[in-house]
Amino acid sequence: MQVRDVEFLRRYTDRPIKITIPGAFTMAKLALDEYYGDQESLIMAYAEALNEEVRELKAAGADVIQIDEPYMQANPKEADAFGVAAIDWALDGVEGPTVVHLCFGYAYVVADKPEGYSFLPQLDACAAEAISIDAAQPNLDPVILEKLPNKKVLYDVIDLGTQEVETAELVANRLRHEIFAARCGVWKIECAGRRCRDGKRRVELGSKIWEPK
Repeated sequence: MQVRDVEFLRRYTDRPIKITIPGAFTMAKLALDEYYGDQESLIMAYAEALNEEVRELKAAGADVIQIDEPYMQANPKEADAFGVAAIDWALDGVEGPTVVHLCFGYAYVVADKPEGYSFLPQLDACAAEAISIDAAQPNLDPVILEKLPNKKVLYDVIDLGTQEVETAELVANRLRHEIFAARCGVWKIECAGRRCRDGKRRVELGSKIWEPK
């Protein structure tokens, strides 16, 4: 399905294409295992299959591959044991930009998010070029980014837990957070505004975020 999506997009644009795909760890956590009998074998089997699909996505024209792994945050002990190895296997031999996304779940499902990740610094050792994280709604302290010295970071600056439209000033202040600026340098920024329930809010965000000074 996703290969066809990429092929369709590539026919109609010469701009970069980013495609997201569930990670091996997360898929294993959502599966009923009646064959392997242990988590590591199941996760690595998914990672092997995922690697094949990622290669097909690249061949179809995808420029950026993002692996979504929300269940690593929810299962830190097993993520610590198998998470990095699963990512590395899934991305083995894959060229070009690659991203791993961590979050606490969709805002309309998880209203009260913790202010810190139970699994994040370990990803500095994985094969992905960048790490994407849910940050605005949980009010994440960006000092944690010091634990990812070798990664680019896609840092979420839009709070999806509210229907209130952030002002350009508020978004800018999030980006200028003292610790973020002083300790972590310049990072790539992601506006994860795609899950807004209100279409009007999504349109307003699009105009507000880029509002000129």
